[in-house]
Amino acid sequence: MGTSINIQVTGFVGSDPQVKTVGEQQVASFSVAVNRKNGNGKKQTLWLRVNCWNKLADVAAQYV
Repeated sequence: MGTSINIQVTGFVGSDPQVKTVGEQQVASFSVAVNRKNGNGKKQTLWLRVNCWNKLADVAAQYV
């Protein structure tokens, strides 16, 4: 299993969470779009894939 980190992202949710069970753990997955300007001042959109596990998956499924 890979290393996990905790980050805070402010952006726009691009899809409803998809909830599934992996082993005995629940995971909710969805996309978030983050807009920023590049070095030339043009807007770029970065899409992030978010995976929430266990109790946080329940919260994401209900409120995202």
